Amino acid sequence: MKLKIEEIPHSGFHLKKVLDADSLMGISRDNRGVGFTFDAPISLDLKVAKSKRDVFIHGRIATRLIMKCSRCLGKFDYPLISNFECIFSPSEYRSTTEDLELEIQDLGLSFYQDEEIDISEVVLEQIILDIPFKSLCHDNCRGLCNECGKDLNRDMCECSHKDVFNKGFSKLRDFKVESRK
Repeated sequence: MKLKIEEIPHSGFHLKKVLDADSLMGISRDNRGVGFTFDAPISLDLKVAKSKRDVFIHGRIATRLIMKCSRCLGKFDYPLISNFECIFSPSEYRSTTEDLELEIQDLGLSFYQDEEIDISEVVLEQIILDIPFKSLCHDNCRGLCNECGKDLNRDMCECSHKDVFNKGFSKLRDFKVESRK
C-alpha cells in the first residue's frame, strides 16, 4: 500500500483500512526470524498530515498474533495494539555522514524516496517493534523441566530439582572464603 506524497492535501486526511496479513508478510525480505504469525487481519487507523515535504503519520494498529512462549515453547494468542508516530522526510535530506550522533528528535525520523511511502513497511516495522523481547504465554509460566523436558505448567515431573548445579562450576562447589576481621 503506497502513499503518494503529492496526493496528500495540506489539511491531511484520515485513513481507516484493514490489511490482509499475508500481503503484509510478503513485503518482508526475510520474515523467517520474526517469531510470530498473524491470527487476524490488521486494522489501521491513520492520520496523515503534510508540512512542505515532510509527512507526519499518527497511527493505531490492532491485530492478533500467534507467538511461541520463551519458557514452555507453547503457542499462544497475543493481542497487539500499537500507537505510533512517524515523521518522513525526503531522502535527499538524509545526512551522508554516518558518524553523526543521533539526538532524541531523530529517533522517529524516517526517509522516503520516489515521492511515496510504503505504509505496509511502516505497519510491519511498528508491529515488530511492539512485540515483547521475551514472549510469555502468561506471567506465571513455569517453563520446561531442564532434565526431562516436561511442560511444568501441565504436569509435575519426577526429576530431582534439589541439587541443580552447573557442572562447569563444580570445582567452585566447595570453595570457601575466609573472612578477615
